[in-house]
Amino acid sequence: MNSLVTYLTIYWPSLVVLAGGILFVGFFLYLNVFKKQKIVGWLAKHVFRNQLMSEKSAENLLMTATSFLLMIGGLWIILALYYLVNG
Repeated sequence: MNSLVTYLTIYWPSLVVLAGGILFVGFFLYLNVFKKQKIVGWLAKHVFRNQLMSEKSAENLLMTATSFLLMIGGLWIILALYYLVNG
């Protein structure tokens, strides 16, 4: 029990970043899988003003933004795991 408390007190910042990265990736995966059509419709209506090919443009914008955000979350996870393993 004492070693677990010591581990948590030393490595709590990396554990918080790891949990945050997992939540970040999970949230954007949830949006991409389950709420994609709703978000694409909103983007097509409000950003692209329902012009020609606005739905396709909105989907491409969503995919681009989601891929960058998933990359950031993945980097947080990788860096936290690297620090936990080599720290």
